[in-house]
Amino acid sequence: MSFLTPLYLLAGLAILAPVLAHLVRKRPREVMDFSSVIFMDPASPRLTNRNRIDQWLLLALRSLILLSLALAFARPYLKSLVQKETTGKPSRERILLIDTSASMRREGVWDQAVQKAKEYISKCEPEDTIAVYTLTDKIEALQSLDQARKGIVFQRRSLANKSIEGLEPTWYPSDLGKGMAQALELFKDEEREGDSPTLAEIAVVSDFQQGSSLETLGSAQWPANIPVIPLVCNPKSSGNASISILPLATEGEQEVETDYERVLVRNSIKSRFDKFSLRWLDSEGQPVSNESIEVFVPAGQQQIVRMARPQGKFGTATESSNATRRIADPSVPLMIELEGDQQPFDNRQYLYRGEKQFAQALCIDSNKRPSSESLWYFVTLVLFTQSGLEVDWQVTDPSVAFEEDPQGDRRWVVASSELERQWAEGLRPAIEKGLHLLWVLDKPAQGLGPQGVANDTANDATANNATASGDTALVESHDYSDFEKVMGEWFPDESLKISETETKRFHLLQQIDMLHPVFAPFADPKYNDFTKIRFWKHRRIEGLENNHWRVLAKFDDGYPAIMQRPLGKGMVSVLASGWQPSESQLALSSKFVPMMATMFEQANPPKPVLDYRCGDPIPESIANLRWKSSTGQEILAGATTATGRLEAPGLYQAVLTGETTPERSVSTTPRTQEPFVAVNIPKGESLTDPIELEEFARFGIPIDNRNAIDLDRERTLQNHQLAEQLEANQGGWWWILLAVLLFAGLESVVAALRSRSDAAQAAN
Repeated sequence: MSFLTPLYLLAGLAILAPVLAHLVRKRPREVMDFSSVIFMDPASPRLTNRNRIDQWLLLALRSLILLSLALAFARPYLKSLVQKETTGKPSRERILLIDTSASMRREGVWDQAVQKAKEYISKCEPEDTIAVYTLTDKIEALQSLDQARKGIVFQRRSLANKSIEGLEPTWYPSDLGKGMAQALELFKDEEREGDSPTLAEIAVVSDFQQGSSLETLGSAQWPANIPVIPLVCNPKSSGNASISILPLATEGEQEVETDYERVLVRNSIKSRFDKFSLRWLDSEGQPVSNESIEVFVPAGQQQIVRMARPQGKFGTATESSNATRRIADPSVPLMIELEGDQQPFDNRQYLYRGEKQFAQALCIDSNKRPSSESLWYFVTLVLFTQSGLEVDWQVTDPSVAFEEDPQGDRRWVVASSELERQWAEGLRPAIEKGLHLLWVLDKPAQGLGPQGVANDTANDATANNATASGDTALVESHDYSDFEKVMGEWFPDESLKISETETKRFHLLQQIDMLHPVFAPFADPKYNDFTKIRFWKHRRIEGLENNHWRVLAKFDDGYPAIMQRPLGKGMVSVLASGWQPSESQLALSSKFVPMMATMFEQANPPKPVLDYRCGDPIPESIANLRWKSSTGQEILAGATTATGRLEAPGLYQAVLTGETTPERSVSTTPRTQEPFVAVNIPKGESLTDPIELEEFARFGIPIDNRNAIDLDRERTLQNHQLAEQLEANQGGWWWILLAVLLFAGLESVVAALRSRSDAAQAAN
């Protein structure tokens, strides 16, 4: 039983009044004078002490009257009926998202997160379904919604609390919008399964930092009946300063400065500090020198600092005793540490630029041609600017005997029509291992001679100039029988035939495959105009009966202009015209350099940026190796890693057998295994300034930001209203008042009978 106004029960203390009334001292009621005592001295009447109760029945009746009145004003009702009414309400589906990203490692944040999660669970009703998920760049179930629904009703809160025991923050990035959208999908999945609709809400325990993206919410229509409850966790000290190492070069730069590193220092808006210092550490975390760079960054601003690599010798335990390298070498792993910040979780950046790679680009063309009318003159002017790669151009005459490449540095070969059969046979093993051969058919096919020259003003001028200079290379024909035989040996399913076009006009490119990497840079309508590239002459390639060759572009007469076909791991490309001015305007076009660079990259893909972040999938290039940190602790275990993701920041070294590191292999593969891996925390985790909760409003998300006191007050008010309704329906106080009247009447009767009995005894 409960009471609507329990303070009225204090009125029950009024029962002390009748008790005291029955125990008070009383004077004699009648005084009788006797003649024999008139001569005695007067004395006060003697009082009697009622130290015991004589009228127990009257006392009990009077006490019951007072207690009944107090009980009636307290308005009692049966509490069991309230519980029955409460459990009859529709259950609520709740999803609790706990942010476990790297920014939650700030001092004081994680303790708040655990506390707020437990408080939220304790405030839930016993019949509510409580699912618990961790939130990083995706959500992972600690107690799934399905498991929570199958749990025993009055054990759901304890199971939810148990699921977060021992939970720790990770080093992964956070994507708040994506996590909330995934949680919303869980509710939608339940609706699609045909369950009856229930009330639902999502509670998010997070620091709500700006580095956590919300853009995913823009693609979801958020239901108005599913509120989001933000449980904000604040660090002990506000503000944060962070550092990030910028790339060595941007696209288009030809020279890369390797003796310096550019470091971006960013200070948050709420930071109370603005003076910091940067210093170099070796791979084991020890200072390289006592020198440091002081930097002043006001709150809310950022600054780029140019740091010179420290000079000196560097060696590791895994290298031989006489093997040392200069620290200025970009292939040496180092660390940069920020000092002066109160949040140390992101104050170190790990740096490894990778081993320098070498590649050879070979042009096989006759050196008897004038430079302006040759293939090699134009193609060797193309510079390949790949970070960490040094490309060496070499030109070889076709008449020179074939030479193998023992170092495996040869990546790309550009061959003219004069490519000897011995060179073709010698290059085949390298092509099958990854070499890319571009075979340019830059001479007219034998039998037609100068009749194949296009009849237009520009070409006539070129021919006249060539004749005046005594150059006969422009009209010299070539026998392509060796080319046909080589293609027949490499690709037995094809029988290619080469002949010369007999048209007197120039030709243009058409049916260009803009999806192919060679032409992908020109896919934008602003750049895909090829009408200014005219081909004065070209060869007709016939016999393409199968679809094994990929034709990248055709001439406007329907014959292939550029085509490719893989051979083993490598590639064979054929260009049916030359790019020198006597053949076409291709070499003079702005599109020539991007096309050649892309063909080079097909056999020599750009070196992947060694910018690994926590939470990234383990790249295939390192997935089959074991890795250890500088302290010897094995962190990455290749395919046996449970999550398949990079777990923690640091410098890791590859371990193949014992304490050896992987050597640079000799093959045509352009990128070999790097001996070190540098893993840093995600960039967004350093942006710790809080998100304004009003940001959710622009996505149409209802936010319930009431605190625990407000929720308790609301819950108490709801229970009180329900109690009033139940008490009014039960009407128990009316029956108690009826009992009061009954007790009062009975007390009057007993008192009257007692008075008559006392009067009768006095008369006798």
